[in-house]
Parts: sequence; structure tokens; C-alpha cells
Amino acid sequence: MQVHKIEEYCLQPLDTELPKSVIFREERVSGRPGTLKKRPGLSAAIDACLAGCYTHLVVHKLDRLGRNAGLVSTVVEQLDQHGIVFVSVQDRVDASTAAVRLYIASFIAIAQCYSDNLSELAQ
Repeated sequence: MQVHKIEEYCLQPLDTELPKSVIFREERVSGRPGTLKKRPGLSAAIDACLAGCYTHLVVHKLDRLGRNAGLVSTVVEQLDQHGIVFVSVQDRVDASTAAVRLYIASFIAIAQCYSDNLSELAQ
């Protein structure tokens, strides 16, 4: 379903049909780690963007990018510095303005808190 929503987004506003080869997936990988070393799919997608292969990094939801405020902030800033547009389809945001970057930071801080609370309850 997530991939379908991303494909729909890219087809409608971007007028781009995505080949399966450009969809990076991470199954059963937590969004909590604060390092890209533990997120091979995300790391590969970012590397491809920074290498000039893509103009956008599109995710289904913000928390799919990560549930670690530091990691998300670093990724969004790095993409922005290279002119790569970050888009969250379900949240209907792109990180092209300061107001949206504030929204992303706030949302991810809440997602990280939620994830941290679940970890504490599991202990």
C-alpha cells in the first residue's frame, strides 16, 4: 500500500512513472536507529539522490524516514543542501520551506517520544 501511494503521488503531481528499480524498501527495519548504518535502504536512497540520480526523495509517511529526530534532521538538511526535495505523501509535506521543516522536526520529535515510550514499556 505504501509503495502504491508513492507511485500515485509521483504519477499525479510529478508526472513521473516510477520503475520498480528506483523504489528502495526496508522491511522489518526499525526507524529508531540514529545512524544510517542500520538503515541500508534509506542510506542507498540518499546516496543515489546525492549522486544526482534523483531530484526527490519521496516517502509514504514522515515516520518512515525515521523515528529519530537527529537522523531525520540530518537527512532533511543534507538533501536540502543538495537541492533534493523531500516529500512525505501521506503528510502532504515537502521540506522546501522553513515552516514545513519546523513541522517535520516537531512531528519526528513526537514519533521518537512515542517509540521511546513503547521501548520503556517493553522492558
